[in-house]
Amino acid sequence: MKAGLKRHALNNYIQAAQMYKGRELRLAEDHVNFTMARLLNQLQIPDHVVDCLKSLLITPSPQPPQQIMTFYKEFLTVVSVIIVINILCSVFLKSHCNFFIFVCYICIEVL
Repeated sequence: MKAGLKRHALNNYIQAAQMYKGRELRLAEDHVNFTMARLLNQLQIPDHVVDCLKSLLITPSPQPPQQIMTFYKEFLTVVSVIIVINILCSVFLKSHCNFFIFVCYICIEVL
């Protein structure tokens, strides 16, 4: 999927999240938050990914255990990428930081 389509899909999911919020439709909210997290991750916006995944893990969910485990795995993957990026940025000069962020995301895509 092209980046423009991902951004368009993300905007639609953001609107859906606002629509479902507080309506006691937990499975729909979980789907929307998980998909938003995936799209944000693909668009390399890690800070908001953590927020979406955190909302999946904080509130009790009627999801089966396998699905909740998928949420945890995705959360840990994103957090570990953020930690690696922060370590690399603190070690290297700020001017090279964007390059290392790019390299980290390339590595994650390969995994």
